[in-house]
Amino acid sequence: MSVTTFTELKASIASWANRRDSVVTDAIPDWIAFFEARARRELDSWLTGTVSFTNVTADKEISASVDAVQSVAYGDGAAGVYNHPLDLIDFAEYHRRLSCDASVRQPVQAVYADRDEVANTYTLRFYPPVSASAPITNLTVFGMGVLPSLSGSQPTNRLLAVAPDLYVKGSLVEGAEFLKDDDRIPIWAREVDRSIRALNLLQERRRAGGQPRPAPLPVVFG
Repeated sequence: MSVTTFTELKASIASWANRRDSVVTDAIPDWIAFFEARARRELDSWLTGTVSFTNVTADKEISASVDAVQSVAYGDGAAGVYNHPLDLIDFAEYHRRLSCDASVRQPVQAVYADRDEVANTYTLRFYPPVSASAPITNLTVFGMGVLPSLSGSQPTNRLLAVAPDLYVKGSLVEGAEFLKDDDRIPIWAREVDRSIRALNLLQERRRAGGQPRPAPLPVVFG
């Protein structure tokens, strides 16, 4: 059975649970939602990615594609060239700097990631402020991406496409209270833990150029 959509996922979970009664089938969407909540907490490395913008002339709003901003860099040439990291500062520090010298415009030194919890967006507020006469040519935002919840209107997402087995087993583990004394639950739980570690390790290797970073050797003087 292929597992590429929300409907196919629910059918696969019911098949693995070997239950067709309404008590279980009605609860399966909750199991999926509970697993997605766990995935957002534990797949922190795998969910990371970048969002890029060009010709930024004002504070920049980022849609729900980024759930947690981790770093920001800008480029003053071609895309990906001469990227300079910006200091991530908080609300108080941002306004302290603005009050010190509002006439300063370049170069950009820091950014405040202003989170709107209601709209689920970020607004990047730069210091010194950017403008049409002093824009940021290329902007790259690195952060933890969003895992969209599966539903009838959102039939698939990145995780289901890459790891349908993790979605099935993870949802089954979340439904352990319904499945009671099923001897397979500890097996599924171990498989879920291994899959989460493997996905995070894969992303770490991609970010490190394919190989784990060697531990620095201590330097002894004297």
